[in-house]
Formats: sequence, C-alpha cells, structure tokens
Amino acid sequence: MTDDTSPFPGDKPASNEKKQGKAKPERTIEQQIADYEAKLKRLKQRREQQETGRKIVTGALTIEAARRDPATRRWLRGLYEQHLTRVKDRERIQPLYNELCEIDGIKPEKLKPTTDENDSQGQDKGESDDQNESTGDNLDPVNKPDD
Repeated sequence: MTDDTSPFPGDKPASNEKKQGKAKPERTIEQQIADYEAKLKRLKQRREQQETGRKIVTGALTIEAARRDPATRRWLRGLYEQHLTRVKDRERIQPLYNELCEIDGIKPEKLKPTTDENDSQGQDKGESDDQNESTGDNLDPVNKPDD
C-alpha cells in the first residue's frame, strides 16, 4: 500500500480524502509558487529574528564584561571610536561610552564621526546601508593599536 499524502500544497489529495469527497481543488503552479515564496519569507524573517537575538545577547555580555574588565573596556571604547559612522549610532552609544570612560577615570569626549572605505566623504551612512555594516574586520582586541 502506498502513501498518497504529500507535504506539498496542491499535490494529489490523500486517497482517504478522495473517498470521503473532501478533495481540495487543484492549485495552479503560480499559487504553489506563491505559497512557497510566502513560506520562504517567513523562514527568512525567523532567521533574522534569531540573528537579532544573538546580537542582543552578545552585546549584553560584552557590555557587562567591559564594565568589569579594563582590557575589554579599552577594546570596546576603541571600537566605538573607530567604527561608528552613523550619527544615530553615535548618539545611541554615547551614554555607554561615557560610562566606560568614567569607570577608568577618563573624561569622556563626544564620539566623533569616522569614515570607512565605503564612505570617503566622511558623511554618515544612510539607513539603507544597515545591511552593509562592518563585518568585524580589524576588530581584534589583541592586535588593536594603543590610543
């Protein structure tokens, strides 16, 4: 006996559905494609939510480590000083940067705009550049030049 069930919408209905008269109308290929595209979109959203969750947890752990460890604090301040290109990001990070400076008895300064290889004008990146943010290159705390 073969199993006529299929995980794919629009495929042949199961044999018991035929017998009971509950067969669904056959879906067109376009409808099936639309179903799969919708499912793919939901899966991509779920993947993005998981990535965002990982970033939040990693950020929280890094901030807590910086509050406790002087070397991590210097490393994180250096990252902020060297890699924040957007005004919005600098404004968001400034209070934490100030806190980290004060822990070490350093007078906090306003974070200055930085540039990267994609931004030769020194202007802030636009909102659409969020997908092109730094990949973490040159963020090695061990080989970071001293300030």
